[in-house]
Amino acid sequence: MAGLHARIGDQSERLAIQLVICQLPRVEDRLLALLWLLAESWGRVTPLGTLVPVSLTHDALGELIGARRSTVTLALNELTERGAIVRQNGTWLLLESPPEPIGEMPSVQEPRLLGDAPSSWTSTEVNTEVDAASRVALRETFVRLQEQHRRDIEGFRRRVSKVGTSRERSRVIRREVAQRSPNRRAPRG
Repeated sequence: MAGLHARIGDQSERLAIQLVICQLPRVEDRLLALLWLLAESWGRVTPLGTLVPVSLTHDALGELIGARRSTVTLALNELTERGAIVRQNGTWLLLESPPEPIGEMPSVQEPRLLGDAPSSWTSTEVNTEVDAASRVALRETFVRLQEQHRRDIEGFRRRVSKVGTSRERSRVIRREVAQRSPNRRAPRG
């Protein structure tokens, strides 16, 4: 459970960092910060700089930083011209160091395990009538959802079958049209 909470905390931290990146005013700064964020997870330090083996389109980069594709293209050209990044065989080589944080970082306590003291949420009294009623309601909900799932699967299979039939009819029609169309003359050579 502690490991799960630690991973959730890491994910929340990455999301917070990405939100901060999206708040930077200049697209060039956003791109460089995003590439360094990606380098933190997938980058490899080389003698020339930090290599980020992530192939992303300009559209994808734009979605990650909150900018349009054309703006990303212009910003990448500007970063390349100033020597901050180099595009190599589907990877990025980061030559400029990551942007320095402005201001003081707030301190965050490391997660720790709580003692074995009983939770205030647990109750020593158990109401068996409520528990029995809850079990019946839970069982009814389970049966209803199981039936809904079975109907959904049957509907999906019917739709897949219709698509297959339609695809086969389309193939037959295309063959017929191809056979009816006048033959093109073979090029003379």
